[in-house]
Amino acid sequence: MHQLSIFEKQSQLIPVIIGVSVFVLLALLGAALLNDPDTYWHIATGRWVLEHGAVPSSDPFSHTILGADWHAHEWLSGVMLALSHAVWGWKGVVIFTSAMVGLTVGILAWGTSKYLRNFYVIVISVIALVAFSQHILARPHVLVMPVLMLWVVLLVFARSARKAPSFLVALLMIPWANMHGSFAIGLGVAGLLAAEAFFDEQDNAGRLAVVKRWGLFLAVATLASLATPYGIQGFLYPFQLGGMERTLTWVAEWQPLNFRKPGAVEGWVICVLAVLLFRGIKLPFFRLLIFLGLLSLTLSHLRMAEYLLFIASMLVVPVIEKQWSDSPCPASLGLSRINVRVLIATIFGFAIIGSIAMLAARDVAPSKLTSPVAALAAAQKAGLSDKPVLNSYNFGGYLIFEKVPVFFDSRADLYGDAFMDMTFSASNLAAASPNLSDLLKEYEIEWTIFGADDNAVRFLDKEPDWVEFYRDDVAVVYVPKS
Repeated sequence: MHQLSIFEKQSQLIPVIIGVSVFVLLALLGAALLNDPDTYWHIATGRWVLEHGAVPSSDPFSHTILGADWHAHEWLSGVMLALSHAVWGWKGVVIFTSAMVGLTVGILAWGTSKYLRNFYVIVISVIALVAFSQHILARPHVLVMPVLMLWVVLLVFARSARKAPSFLVALLMIPWANMHGSFAIGLGVAGLLAAEAFFDEQDNAGRLAVVKRWGLFLAVATLASLATPYGIQGFLYPFQLGGMERTLTWVAEWQPLNFRKPGAVEGWVICVLAVLLFRGIKLPFFRLLIFLGLLSLTLSHLRMAEYLLFIASMLVVPVIEKQWSDSPCPASLGLSRINVRVLIATIFGFAIIGSIAMLAARDVAPSKLTSPVAALAAAQKAGLSDKPVLNSYNFGGYLIFEKVPVFFDSRADLYGDAFMDMTFSASNLAAASPNLSDLLKEYEIEWTIFGADDNAVRFLDKEPDWVEFYRDDVAVVYVPKS
């Protein structure tokens, strides 16, 4: 690693400053972090766990398959969201989510600062945050990111020191596997770094030592990932979800990366490739495999972009440090003369400003597009809410949150690929799909609630056996004509 300048030694708080700045920025955005209907049912799940003192083993939220086996794989994230909501409502959820993202970017900055000067640390952190911004929501995939980032950073540190990671690092798999299914990616990265360590050794004795140390680490990490209420089923969950091809084609976040409409993620990919090609940076074989694997996942499913952004950023910096050590960078960012106490005071000042901003934002609430508040209130007043409903996919989370049994929601692993595809197809009036009228009859639906612009609304407007009960600019409720 390069010798730190006086400026660099005095600015080791850069990762902290970056993390706190990210927290404040996101806290100021407020409700923008609540624009996803899944947040509702994750809170409802966490609330259920806290009320029952157990993790659900069957579905408590639907009327179509009530009581069917259900593995709430992300239950720990749900509990965290439920607790933050219980403490300070939606403001609490925003603050907690902002803190997790700030911690994630701060850990990335800490990891990269061990190899690169602070100018590049700031650049990498900002680019990663901007590219990640379209996926920052109060959901498990964001809450688990500090665990993922710490895992990757400590693995990279271990490789740089030519050692195996500590067994304490392996134990990060316990919270990770109970928060989100991305733990499988973490195990994959560890396995490929272990292979890198093996082939870096020049003799059999060294390779045998790597097999023992890394092999034991991987074994402990794999066992730790099984420490969930669902055991092997929890371990298999990420692979089962990835195989639900028909369902994934209907969900926006699982669509392929679209270079016809360039965004932040596409920009990040292009920038990284430009740097690697222009500067002639050569990635070691196994790190190249990780990069290409994550890139492939992202090209297939936009939902995977955050793993490419943060994991790849950390994996390449030690290589850049070795191959780009003579690169010029600003010798100072103007911080060398600032007293550390002033820096600390600034950090706390940011935190206070963020807290005050959140206190002032009294209207923090999820998006109206996923929250049919008035429509559900009208249905409840009419005594409809306890009867079988056919709901929009985007309203499933809100109905669960309000304790209304749903037809379906985003828990695809519960409903299964065929059921999800059937419901999506019928509701969207897809060609060669089940007739929506048949679906209403088969499940004895007594009311429907869809978004004002949903295809199903246009169908029900013309359906002689159904009449409009309530309409606003968010949702439309229909009931049988009789």
